[in-house]
Amino acid sequence: MPISNRLNQMVKLKDPQSLEKNFDKHVPVRITRGPMVNGIPESKLPEQDENWYHSAGRALRGNIRFEIVNFINGKRTILEIRNAVSAEYETIETDIVAHYIEDLVRTGVLKWN
Repeated sequence: MPISNRLNQMVKLKDPQSLEKNFDKHVPVRITRGPMVNGIPESKLPEQDENWYHSAGRALRGNIRFEIVNFINGKRTILEIRNAVSAEYETIETDIVAHYIEDLVRTGVLKWN
């Protein structure tokens, strides 16, 4: 199947590996209010998924995590959130931001709009 057709298909969002590079279409929404508890989402994930936060996910230092969640307003896409956080701190890979947001969805802190 051509990649252009794949990108236009619906994306299954319960599995982080299935999140296609369609970052400009996925809009997360906060279900909870207030600051995020330390250790979320990794403390709520299976061990093999938690380990990601000790490798690629290390780029998500405290303030960056805080700002990612801060920019989630139910209107901004993953790409817009990534761009805003990158402008304030340092360039961060969109895949890393998307993975973190997807894990927050999996743990029930966020949902997809």
